[in-house]
Amino acid sequence: MRIRDIADAPVAVASLAADSWSTTGTELEAVATGTDGVAVLPRWEGTASDSMRVRLTSSSGRIRTLGGTADTVSGVLDGHCGFLTVTQAIVNATITAAETAGMTVHGNGLVTSGRKSLAGVGMLVLDTLPGVGTVTDAAETAFTVTLRTAMAAVAGMDVDAAAAITAAALVDTGGQGTPGVVSPGVRGKSAKSPDGIPDGVRIDRPLDASLTPEGREKVLEIADEAIRELRAHGQDPAEIGVEISMDGGKLGVTLGNIDTADKITTVVSGTGSGGMSGLKDGAAFAGRFTGPGQATVVWREWSPPSNLFGAAVSGRAEAAGSTLRAHQSALRQRNPDAELSVVGHSYGTRVIDEAAGDAILALEADQIHLMGSPGMTADSADDLNLRALDGDAEVHVYKKSGDMIGIMADEPQLHGDDPTDRDWGADYVNGKDPGDRSLWDRAKDALGPVGELVDDGEDLAGSLWGLFDGDLGDEHSSYKTDENVLEALRK
Repeated sequence: MRIRDIADAPVAVASLAADSWSTTGTELEAVATGTDGVAVLPRWEGTASDSMRVRLTSSSGRIRTLGGTADTVSGVLDGHCGFLTVTQAIVNATITAAETAGMTVHGNGLVTSGRKSLAGVGMLVLDTLPGVGTVTDAAETAFTVTLRTAMAAVAGMDVDAAAAITAAALVDTGGQGTPGVVSPGVRGKSAKSPDGIPDGVRIDRPLDASLTPEGREKVLEIADEAIRELRAHGQDPAEIGVEISMDGGKLGVTLGNIDTADKITTVVSGTGSGGMSGLKDGAAFAGRFTGPGQATVVWREWSPPSNLFGAAVSGRAEAAGSTLRAHQSALRQRNPDAELSVVGHSYGTRVIDEAAGDAILALEADQIHLMGSPGMTADSADDLNLRALDGDAEVHVYKKSGDMIGIMADEPQLHGDDPTDRDWGADYVNGKDPGDRSLWDRAKDALGPVGELVDDGEDLAGSLWGLFDGDLGDEHSSYKTDENVLEALRK
């Protein structure tokens, strides 16, 4: 990659291509729905009808999965366009500033003094004067860092996008094999599925019919993550159950039985969770706290940003908020008596923030758990529009000392207020009632604004420590293995 590749990238053309992929996905979904409609023939039973039904179901599954793949490509490409629009503006502004100052911008992002122009000659002359050379060196470094950071970010986004598209393209379009007889009502294993699927694991039939052997192996790897964690925490995977299905055109995981569960938890993961590794991580996380009588959905009906650049500049949370609200409403209708919990990590907390930010339409949730939030646009917990069965939704927030996200959460202009702040109004902060103040906390309370400054200083110091303690990023990911957090989710 050369820096001019970013500067001259045809973003508008790519945006049109993203729209075309989206249209293709919608059309394929309509074809799949039509195929499902002709698969049901009243009063026709027997081996022939079963074989025909399996063939049509297999075909519609392939078509639907292709449609999901098209939607994924559209989402990835649209995300690229949004990210590149901002990055391109920064790159072009940097190149213009450097060249106006008489510097040379090299293809690898390096910026040096001197150009074949009057400004360039003047820069070389000035560079020899005392004090000016130091300033020039600083400018060269600043421009170079900006351009090379942009190049690294774009390269990283390319890798993440490739992984997301590969994961979405696990589709067998060849139609090999002859389906056999399928007993009515059987779920989770089509006639083409090989033996060896672990007890308790179900693969949604349309998905199973459309998977390549490689795809099925990857799907079972996801299930294995949940099974391993369930066993490690004393649960029987066969009793709980693990289902892999298509969720909004993407692979999704559900542990437990949604229809009979007393409690249903929806997991909204954060930045970088969109690929197969993110789904495995979500399945493992769900396996750590899901127990008998509970169900957990690793929610996938959105496209999380692939890196911190995307999380800082994209509006994906706003777009996903209404989709999460619809998902929770569907759960409430499907199981009206179940307690609904929504758990968000990192950028996923912003999706919950948006879902609960509509003044009229409430988010169906008896509890929300916000882990490592970069900030909330809601001014306080009371501003979240949550609908609980008992009319009193609980808001739990968690932030670890050393979590670098604290640097972002203390900048309201970036995402919003830090929900762990004592005046934000959460019911529980790191598992404790904020009203239960220690002696040191009460001393800071007595100092008023000065105490708030001390609080902010402690938060900032903890976040900065996370940059230099030798385990960069570990604190931000540790919520999913913290027994105190997991115990709160089990209740």
